[in-house]
Amino acid sequence: MENIVLYVVLLFLKVYVSDAAIMITDYGTDAILYCDTEIFLYQWTKFISGSYQNLQTSSKYSFPGRSLTIHNTNQNDSGFYQCVLLRAVGIPLGRESPIELVVKENGGWSIWSEWGMCTVTCGDGTRKKTRSCNNPIPSGGGLNCQGLNTDSDSCSTFQCPIDGGWSVWGSWGACMATCGTGQKRRTRFCNNPTPANGGAYCQGQEYDDDSCLLPACAVDGGWSPWGSWGACTVTCGNGHQKRRRVCNNPIPANGGVRCQGEEYNNNSCAFSTCAEPEQQPVGSIPIAVGTVSGVLVIIIVIIITVIYAKRRWYNSEQERNYEKTDITRGKSHIYGETHVNHTYQNDLKAAEIEVTAAENTYIDEASLVKKCEVSDLTQRFRNKELFGRSLRAEFKLLQNQASNTKPCNNEYEFVDTGIRKDVNQLNINNSTLKMLYHNNVSVLLEMPQKNLAEQFWTIVEDHCIDNVILLVKENEKVTEFYPTLDDIFRMKSLEIYLDSAERTNKNIMLLAFNLQNKTTQKRRNVKMFKTHVCKSLSVEVMCCILGKASEVTDAPVLIINSKKTDLSVCGVLSVCLNVIYAIKNGSTFSLLENAMVANKNDRGFFKNFDDYELCYKVIENYLETVNTYDFIE
Repeated sequence: MENIVLYVVLLFLKVYVSDAAIMITDYGTDAILYCDTEIFLYQWTKFISGSYQNLQTSSKYSFPGRSLTIHNTNQNDSGFYQCVLLRAVGIPLGRESPIELVVKENGGWSIWSEWGMCTVTCGDGTRKKTRSCNNPIPSGGGLNCQGLNTDSDSCSTFQCPIDGGWSVWGSWGACMATCGTGQKRRTRFCNNPTPANGGAYCQGQEYDDDSCLLPACAVDGGWSPWGSWGACTVTCGNGHQKRRRVCNNPIPANGGVRCQGEEYNNNSCAFSTCAEPEQQPVGSIPIAVGTVSGVLVIIIVIIITVIYAKRRWYNSEQERNYEKTDITRGKSHIYGETHVNHTYQNDLKAAEIEVTAAENTYIDEASLVKKCEVSDLTQRFRNKELFGRSLRAEFKLLQNQASNTKPCNNEYEFVDTGIRKDVNQLNINNSTLKMLYHNNVSVLLEMPQKNLAEQFWTIVEDHCIDNVILLVKENEKVTEFYPTLDDIFRMKSLEIYLDSAERTNKNIMLLAFNLQNKTTQKRRNVKMFKTHVCKSLSVEVMCCILGKASEVTDAPVLIINSKKTDLSVCGVLSVCLNVIYAIKNGSTFSLLENAMVANKNDRGFFKNFDDYELCYKVIENYLETVNTYDFIE
């Protein structure tokens, strides 16, 4: 009896304390579970719906010996099984530890889905189909499906339309003219890309035309209509009369041929027969006629001799008292250097340049700054002694005035504020460009850098500046603020490119820029006269620059002075340009007053007497060039 009790206790501990065993079997095989306790009666159960239920012999289950065989296992057979020990039929004695059966099943692919949509609506694309690893789903530690769950294939429909795109503009072609104003053309092509498969052609023009400027065309002269016939040379008998035509329809210009043919046309005229003259004493008429003719010849010879002598005297005075300019001798003016052959030279000795009290008795300040006409100035040139003294007195007055730091009534002002509405005021907003302005002549005291190029060209456009004079040192790089050939400056509101470049002489390069306002779509030309300033700049070069820059009277001109160059060149050009504008307008002017206005803000304009003297030399040379003296005489 004690042995039976001990046996039951051991069985209880084995059943309820031990962990459940795990048995793994493959899908579709037979699984055999064993009851470890040797006893006569037993019952196999399965944990179903929250409790263990008895198993019966069937095609699924058989019970050979103490074992349980589960035939043709599948996922439904997975679960917990337990061997129940019976004391008698229906009377449990104890339970063994449960056995967990795990049916291992590898995954299997489903069938492929239909092909999906092509990835594009035109051209070449791809499509794909899918399958799932659920036939069956892997379980019990079974393997996943081998291979990919997607498959792709290429697909294509009709070719896509390609819209055309323009290539870059080609180079400008040759000017379609041989002289004067013509047209030039550049081309672009619709090949970037070329339109295909019904795509749209490029929008816009294939050609771009622009004006080009060549040397003026030669104009051959043409005769005007004949004038009326003049009076007959006689009042009786036979005579003649003439009429005239003029070669001004058009006037020959730019090397054109003068009119061919005669300027005058003669014709005979007849009246009634003249009455017989009364008889004169023989020999009296020839004597009288001879006497009158002789007197007339003598008078004419005397007049010609006086005029010739006057001209010779005037020319000799000119050569003796003035240094020859570039136009006559090719000499240059050296800034700060005193010229020995000048009548009113700037001798540095105080005894020669000091204006004495006696001189001031007839050269007062009021007369020095008084405005004059061209004829007054030419008279001053002829009186060399007085002119020399007055010129030195003017320079002394100029130097004394420059020491006064008071503003000069804003006639020539520093400009660094916003653009005003005044027509004659040039101003810049938030600018680092230091400028001076007087009348229609502006002076930029330093070369614009690359970062100020847009600001510089905006000033040129806003104030309609047509001519720019650029003063640079030789080999100085100044091309950062303006475009070179085959280059275009594209800015917020402007587009600038170099239209042409030509050397007018060895010292002057003429750059013609085309400036387009993107807002108004208007184009205009801006000329830049670039000249190298070394130690000297000849009077001829100065006159050439001033003549070209002042072709249009009162046109705004901007002078740019490099920091590396002498500021006095700027002063001479700005003063002379204002004087030339006054001469062209027929108004009075004062060269000293213009110099005082400039020197008030920067004494660097006229540091030496030679610099101020050069203003008069340039104006005199300009007047001689345009034959002003002959006009006055």
